[in-house]
Amino acid sequence: MPSPYFPLNYFTLEVYEEFLTDLTRLQAWYLWWLTQKEKLPFDEAVAKRIYLFPRVYRSSDKDWAGLEAESKRRYAAQGDNPDTHELEEWLLSESLAAIKAHAPELYQIQWVNAFKVSLGGFSYNYRTQGEEELAYLHFRNIFIPDSPFAHREEMKAGLTATIQKISEEKPNLQRILMGTWLNDVEAFASLFPSTWLEGAIYEAPANHMGWWGQFMNKAGRLHGRTAQQFRATGKFPFRNIMCECTMVEFKQHVGLA
Repeated sequence: MPSPYFPLNYFTLEVYEEFLTDLTRLQAWYLWWLTQKEKLPFDEAVAKRIYLFPRVYRSSDKDWAGLEAESKRRYAAQGDNPDTHELEEWLLSESLAAIKAHAPELYQIQWVNAFKVSLGGFSYNYRTQGEEELAYLHFRNIFIPDSPFAHREEMKAGLTATIQKISEEKPNLQRILMGTWLNDVEAFASLFPSTWLEGAIYEAPANHMGWWGQFMNKAGRLHGRTAQQFRATGKFPFRNIMCECTMVEFKQHVGLA
């Protein structure tokens, strides 16, 4: 059944580019925090904590080695001075062309394609763990410009339909799992059985949207309040948590078994 929602009417490529621009500025600040407050080596901070601009820069025709060397010099010169505005704007200006060049591909793969196949915002793929095949869930806010939690019943119905579809495709599949900051939000985690959080794995901060997705607001732009809290503490307001349950547990939870 086609979705009655039209997120791409609101979440355009231009809006996504604006989000990536603001996120890069925030990450430029975070790179300062990591090197000054947490004393991480610059290379490690970039490789393990920063999402997007290092990887798109490397995949472009830009001089990554040159940017990395100049960034190290500028961050060292910044020292522990907390006024990072000029540093943020410099790194953004150096990265922006590569980000905008890469944005259409990311927008198509991560958003347009996901919206097309999602049920109530949920989609999935299959992964192998040892010899076992698992279903891995993903979520995108199909209800833009609304909060998905204003449509919680539609989320619940979409999740149930997603699990039913997985069960039809893979009747012997036993487990579903998902790693996301949303698992740290009670309104989301409670869509799943209580076992969802019982074996939760609290992962270390990393360079992917399982962590950085929390900085996108319901309209697809930077979440100002969350970003402000992050700048004040250097800590992500929500943790990325890997959770799982069995197919039987989920079906019992929604009354299908």
